[in-house]
Formats: sequence, C-alpha cells, structure tokens
Amino acid sequence: MDEAVERYTEAINLDSSLVQAYSNRGLAYTNLSKFSEAVKDLNEAIRLSPNFADAHSSRGFSHRAAGQLNRALSGFDQAIRIDGNFSVAYNNRTDIHMEMKHPNLAIPDLDLAIKLDPGFAVAFANRAFAWTMLKDNSKANRDVELKVRLGVDRALLEEKLAKYKERIR
Repeated sequence: MDEAVERYTEAINLDSSLVQAYSNRGLAYTNLSKFSEAVKDLNEAIRLSPNFADAHSSRGFSHRAAGQLNRALSGFDQAIRIDGNFSVAYNNRTDIHMEMKHPNLAIPDLDLAIKLDPGFAVAFANRAFAWTMLKDNSKANRDVELKVRLGVDRALLEEKLAKYKERIR
C-alpha cells in the first residue's frame, strides 16, 4: 500500500486535478489505517468533483474503518443520493446499520443492492447475517442457498454464519 500511495502522489504532483488519484490514494491511506490522511484526500476528491459518488462512499468506508459510524453513514447516504444505483454503497451502509444493531434498516438496503446487482454475493451474505440478527433463520438459510449458487463455498459460509450467531447471542 505504501507503494500505491507513492504512485498516486506522483500522479497528483503531475496533475493536481486528478480526482480519481485523490480518491484512490484516500483508499490506500485507509488500508494503511492513516485515516486523517485518507479523509483529507477524499475531501479533496469531493471538492474537485462534488458528484463523484465513489469518493463519498470511500470517505464513508474510511470513517467506518476509523470507528466513526455516524460519519460513515453520512458518506454512504450522500453516495446513494448522488447515484441511486450504487449497489456497493447500499451494501456498505448496511454494515453500519448492522454495527449499530439495526438489522431491520439493513434489509431494505440489501434487497435493493441485490436487485441492482443479482450476482452480488457479499450482499446475500450480509442479508443472511441481518436475518440471523432478526432471528429469522429460514430467510437466513435461503440467502445462504442463494450465495452457494453464486459459487461461494457452503462450508465456509455456514462456519461464518455459525460464528456470527455465537457473537450476537
């Protein structure tokens, strides 16, 4: 990741209007747990291109990684306002709802993420976790089956679901 930061920095030094370079460097900083640098870059990407939904979503991701759930939620909300078809932003927003113990808010977002991208295996898994939190094992099992049809290893998924059930008890 340090190399990625260096490469994006070189690109920005050549052209300080490269929105994607700021956004990508922000994600690289997030992966290095350098959250203030990440948010600074993502803010710059948003300043340069206010309707760049991916930068808003990435800023939400960075805030989430830093444990700032309300700020993360705001970032994902803004990304969705800009691009109502951004399935990843809906999925990421559900992560916040789940962490905040509101799985009932996660289900509609996951339904929409799956509708927008029927092959989005992570969204099926997250919906199974949400149904598990809501104690609806039949719907959770249905999503496990759908994810397995998408090529995910059943044993691995069932193991993760069992660990998740233990964690939320």
